[in-house]
Amino acid sequence: MTTSKFVYIVCPVRNITPGLRTVLDQYVAMLRRKNYTVHYPLDPNCCDQNRDGRDICDTHRKAMARTDE
Repeated sequence: MTTSKFVYIVCPVRNITPGLRTVLDQYVAMLRRKNYTVHYPLDPNCCDQNRDGRDICDTHRKAMARTDE
């Protein structure tokens, strides 16, 4: 059984240009097609934005701790 690699994408989440957003979206899509698990902060399912900042940071910290790349 093959396990997928876990990748954490570091990127801006505020004031991101449409061009950079497109590049990142395409990169993440390519990784997912290759069966990578991707933590992508711009993905609307990444974090519950209704939580406080500390909870969001904790989600990101845990994701970074489990990364392969």
